[in-house]
Amino acid sequence: MEQEKSIRERRSKGLSRAKLVATPYGARAVVTAGAGSPTIIFESGMGCGAEDWSAVLSALSPQVRAIAYDRAGQGGSEKTKLPRDGHQMVMELRAVLEAIAAAPPYILVGHSLGGTLVTLFASMYPEEVVGVVLVDARPPDFSQRCRKLNVSEFFINPPAALFAFSAGNAFDELEASAQIMRQTRKAGKFPSVPLIVLTQKTAIKLIPESLSVAWFEGQRRLAKMSPLGKIKYCESGHKIHCEMPEVVVKAIHSVVTAAKYLTLPKSGSIRLGDPEPMSVRESLENAFEETRQLAL
Repeated sequence: MEQEKSIRERRSKGLSRAKLVATPYGARAVVTAGAGSPTIIFESGMGCGAEDWSAVLSALSPQVRAIAYDRAGQGGSEKTKLPRDGHQMVMELRAVLEAIAAAPPYILVGHSLGGTLVTLFASMYPEEVVGVVLVDARPPDFSQRCRKLNVSEFFINPPAALFAFSAGNAFDELEASAQIMRQTRKAGKFPSVPLIVLTQKTAIKLIPESLSVAWFEGQRRLAKMSPLGKIKYCESGHKIHCEMPEVVVKAIHSVVTAAKYLTLPKSGSIRLGDPEPMSVRESLENAFEETRQLAL
């Protein structure tokens, strides 16, 4: 109860009110905080929106420019009849960033399905991304791994009934989830940027062992997408950013610290530059250790 009260207090501090931003794909509710570079972009899980990140954004806002938004049909954003596949949603996010003049470099932070979407974004536009934080993100090959382990279909995907009566587009995202995972698996190579994978180990204890094996294997594979990847197991449920926002904040700061070794040439493209990548790893190791201690 005390933890829940603390979370509510952190979230009640609030941020600037969401503003409706016009894009070619409809109006989107966007929350921005802070200033500086790189820009931190937040992608929410299925059926969730910018509000879930309020405690994290409140803590980050003095140091960096942070942007969270509601996808189509969620929160204050307009519902859409456009497809909900991954390529379409990445394109819509880019339209939001263009509308608010949020230029790269970006650090992408995604929870659950939002983690899949930022993985797809980073693979499609690697030159724009200098770091990624995945928050209990769904691995793109999770369903296939589960079926090989004979996990019941009931546990592989959220029951459709959870979103069947949603006023937004959550049900459409659920229907498109297999396509989103397939697009992410077939996307280009994930960039060699600082990457922290945060995964929960509380709720996972309540599910069949074969499912947890598939989940943790998937999380470890996510961390291996980049030679600069790290994984941290958190004493939390699926919504780590709501239950332990300070851990997510520290992970983002760790990636920002490591990303300072990435150079941004005048052309606007991003590459690993001098010093050698080992310096990036060392920076990430040092910053990650602080995250690890915080999440114990």
